[in-house]
Amino acid sequence: MSATVPAASRFRWAPFAAGLLVLVLAYYFSVKRRISNDEADVPDGAYLALRQALLELDNATRFDRNTLQWTALERKANAYLHKLRLHEGAALEAVSRFPPALRFPDAKSVIEGTRLFDAIRRMPKGGSLHYHLEALVDQKWLVAAAANESNCHVSFEAETYRTFANPPTASVKLPRFKFTSQSLPSTEWVTCRSARERHPGGPAAFDLYAESVNSVIPNAYATEDIAWARFGMVFNMLGDLLHYQPLFERYIAQALQTFYDDGVTYLEVRISKWPNYDEHGRVVAFSEVLDSVKRIVDAFRTTHPDFIDLRFIYQDVRFNTPEGIQASLDTVISLRKSHPLQIVGFDLVGHEKATPLIDLVPLLTAGTRAAKHAKVTLDYFLHAGETLHAGPAPPDANLVDALLLGTRRIGHGFSLSKHAGLMSKVIASDIAVEVAVISNQMLGLVGDIRRHPVIDMMLHGVQVVLASDDPSVFGYEGVSYDFYQVYMAFEALDLGSLKKLAMNGIAYSALGGAESKARAMGGFERRWAEWVQELAAH
Repeated sequence: MSATVPAASRFRWAPFAAGLLVLVLAYYFSVKRRISNDEADVPDGAYLALRQALLELDNATRFDRNTLQWTALERKANAYLHKLRLHEGAALEAVSRFPPALRFPDAKSVIEGTRLFDAIRRMPKGGSLHYHLEALVDQKWLVAAAANESNCHVSFEAETYRTFANPPTASVKLPRFKFTSQSLPSTEWVTCRSARERHPGGPAAFDLYAESVNSVIPNAYATEDIAWARFGMVFNMLGDLLHYQPLFERYIAQALQTFYDDGVTYLEVRISKWPNYDEHGRVVAFSEVLDSVKRIVDAFRTTHPDFIDLRFIYQDVRFNTPEGIQASLDTVISLRKSHPLQIVGFDLVGHEKATPLIDLVPLLTAGTRAAKHAKVTLDYFLHAGETLHAGPAPPDANLVDALLLGTRRIGHGFSLSKHAGLMSKVIASDIAVEVAVISNQMLGLVGDIRRHPVIDMMLHGVQVVLASDDPSVFGYEGVSYDFYQVYMAFEALDLGSLKKLAMNGIAYSALGGAESKARAMGGFERRWAEWVQELAAH
């Protein structure tokens, strides 16, 4: 273990390990076994005792140790979930339809047909902490909602992206949107209602088309570079729609309802500077946008009193210029003063190959000093390790710099399990990793979810928070599909694991003081007890 790990953490399992060693030596010197053809095949009691001790030593490092008291109800609920996983999993494997082994667009309908998914969808999921603003809500809903605005117009523009193949680029025509009652610059623009009605197959077909060209659903990508090249252009249409303030407000309300219905009562979302415009063409400043979100959340809480909050992590793209990133740091420090309960930290997003964190260390450390001088805290929640590469070179080495910069959580951390020393540091520092297994699959990091390194992290003791990253870009909503895929993929997980994953979304959130988190955890425990009782009744 790293020399930076506190002694208490370094030696916390030493007494248990020493006891196990004594048992092994006693067994070796006191038990004489005959190796012969007529010896019994059943291991003796001493061997079984040692085996149990070794299993307990292994389990002692798990992320979910001691989560449950294992009451009679919890045992019944756990047995029910285990039975569903065992029976449904075996039946689906027999016909080569085991969901974790399938690419998510193929797995989605299979998942929805299972009783296990019905159970997990009803599960309270606490907080979920890794999302990006533009991709929270079903794109078909968003396009239909836009078309209902009488001043919505659309044109189709070609966008070019890299293919990393021959030919080196490809293009696709994407719908671009504007909301105005004024005349538009060319006849290529038509009303959204007209475009949907004239589209072959009608409005529903238009909505499906818009979703397909603004997502990474249609194709499997051979490499993460190809996936990221396609992924980088899919947010254009979404930004067009969401910069219109009336639609933005409807979208936020829809997002709250969507995640609440999925069992999530607290959300953290990455957001960039987001000025909007209203139906009169007036620019709505970002501070006004944040104020409108607060009004929507407050109204939602009046009808959903157990919903806690929606908070934002301010983001910039890592490939921005140093001057641009400096401006973003200045902005987030100002927002920490004016909207401290809404803007909770800072992140850099985008393909990690673009600009490694080591190149940005001077800017980020200066940002920390500037925040301190301004008498505000500035927490970092940094994307790092979202790559197949193994360091010490970037982008894998971003994990090192994220830790040295004091990140509160790690976004994705896909490559963390390759680094035993860094993993020990993460555990000792009590830093959670935000994991989005379906996103990782769709962006080419893993094929079969059973090969996802999240299980290595969890069994070694890394605290994990599940999220879905950009669910609408991947063709779904909420986070239940991610919980299902993880639980179905890894037999080592049980009811206690699911509870710990949900609790971590509160424990590692930016909610603030211990009192706020305790209230949130109390509400979660009440909902959890109801769900366990429901499962146990089966």
